[in-house]
Amino acid sequence: MRMLKVASQWVRVVSNQEKLILVFALFSIFISHLTFDLSIGVVSMRLQIFAGFLALFYLIRYHISDLKKLPLRWPLLALIILVGLNVYKYHSSMNLEGVFYDPTGSLVLLSILLLGLLAQQQSRSFILGLIYIFAVVVGLDSYPVALFNSHGFSRFFGIFEQSDVLAEIVGLGLLLNAYFYTKFVQHKYRTAFFGIEAMLAGVLYLSGTRFVIVTTILLSLVLFWYLKSHRKELAFLYAAAAAIFLIFSFTIHVTRITGVADYGSSVSYRLELQNITLRQVQSVPLLGVGVGNIEHVIPCQKLLSVLELRKTCADGFIFSSSHNIFLDRILQFGLLAGLLYLAIFGMTILRALHAKLTAELVVMLLLELSICLYFLSNVSLPEVELLLFTLNCNLLVRTI
Repeated sequence: MRMLKVASQWVRVVSNQEKLILVFALFSIFISHLTFDLSIGVVSMRLQIFAGFLALFYLIRYHISDLKKLPLRWPLLALIILVGLNVYKYHSSMNLEGVFYDPTGSLVLLSILLLGLLAQQQSRSFILGLIYIFAVVVGLDSYPVALFNSHGFSRFFGIFEQSDVLAEIVGLGLLLNAYFYTKFVQHKYRTAFFGIEAMLAGVLYLSGTRFVIVTTILLSLVLFWYLKSHRKELAFLYAAAAAIFLIFSFTIHVTRITGVADYGSSVSYRLELQNITLRQVQSVPLLGVGVGNIEHVIPCQKLLSVLELRKTCADGFIFSSSHNIFLDRILQFGLLAGLLYLAIFGMTILRALHAKLTAELVVMLLLELSICLYFLSNVSLPEVELLLFTLNCNLLVRTI
């Protein structure tokens, strides 16, 4: 009966156009993947801009009065205006590597903000269910890539152009799988959650993204501590999934995880790059350099003196990100918009911590914390920022 109830809830999604817009926006990466376009990120961005225009229509048509009651509505409006002013401020020379920061980057962020505002009208259970299904589908889609990748098993990307993005979404799925398991613990279909947990853990391990692995484990422990009434069931879920996963991992060793020699250099690499980026912020503090200009502000010619960055430059890569999304936004849009971008998440998290905590609220808070931690050391694709704003706006309005 529980499964039928869940199915009936998702059938109602078909009759709710606003929910369909969010589903379309989140799964646009798969739609773009079906086009077999090499610049998958660009196709996905254009689809999300389209979804953003639809979100704007529904917000103006049906939710103007609701938005007036939204906490932090003025900071959100100011961020939309400041980002909008940067839409056409970009460098004219773009290449395939520029899919993460191409000329539509500002429009994508505006669309993500609007989709987040649309998401605040939806129920918390719908948002969590949507993200969970998305994470599981991403894991299933990426698993064959891991097993049949001709370049070996050290690192893979699945449908994404960054394995870090894949790892973060799968990490969210691991947290959500444990949460939903507690909802179905008395149901005969609960055994499916063991297989999903093991599958997601395997994909996360094979991605070789160490930071996401560590943060996912820590946040899982927090979830385990909070869900006191289900600790026995969760312990069984984690233990069984870990046993299945360990049997698998003994046959495939990811060198980025099993070899610890480059851990320190990886941290130093990011800190050096972020230090250089922070100095560049001081040169354009108010308006920022604009979307698409990071590679011109921190070109390899300026980085050759740093030993950790020299190899990346020698391999022909460009630095389109400082490996810190918050710092990237400050550099792109200026101190005012960049710090406002950061403050919106900080204020929402603080509000949530002072609200009456429920299981759903704690899970949403953990998911937002996971993405914010990820943003401190990695690059991003629009799907991750869409997840963050979807969670943030919904979390904000539900903590009133």
